[in-house]
Amino acid sequence: MDVLALVQQRMSTGAVVEGGLRKDIPDYPIVAVREAVANALQHRDFSPEGRGTHVQVNLYSDRLEITNPGGLYGATTVESLGKEGISSTRNEILSRLLTYTPFESGYVVENKGTGFMTIRQSLADSLMPPPKVENSLSFFRLTFEKRRLTKAEGATQSWHNTAQGIISELAKHTSLSIAELVNMSGLSRATISNHVRKLVQAGIIEPIERLRSPRQRYRLVR
Repeated sequence: MDVLALVQQRMSTGAVVEGGLRKDIPDYPIVAVREAVANALQHRDFSPEGRGTHVQVNLYSDRLEITNPGGLYGATTVESLGKEGISSTRNEILSRLLTYTPFESGYVVENKGTGFMTIRQSLADSLMPPPKVENSLSFFRLTFEKRRLTKAEGATQSWHNTAQGIISELAKHTSLSIAELVNMSGLSRATISNHVRKLVQAGIIEPIERLRSPRQRYRLVR
């Protein structure tokens, strides 16, 4: 589906190292996104009451929302989602068609009633909370929270505000040199030196060696 490719293109991907191998971690597990989109297409309301409203996939800075026109159908309720033996199909012919439509290594839609279980399990495997479910007569929406940053990403993000990153690291250490701050941040020596100079001028940090010493180090002003 083109929408899956677009979501993959627009969302960020982090990484962790396991056993010496790098493992990519997307903001949203694509299996969960695929199931949510397929379910939205399968169960959307095609009646006049639906008024031609499209299935919507909206990617925000902190969440992903998949919305289809028409609420839950038949005996299905929010509480029964993902429970075996409870499934109601609004569009029987479309559902049968999607069940036999090949997609990647399987089909667009698998067994009835398993879609929400797949979504929930995929999110759990990625250490993410279950989706938020909203249901009304006019729409049904699943919201995925954006994954939390890995420790490595968090360290990188803290340097987006370079001055704050320097202060934060100096709070953890007795003192640091320009070279050490460069290694911690991954930024250029010129950039770090410029921010250190401004922090010294502001009276936030201070040098502990004589001026122009090749062994110069800095610490927070107490």
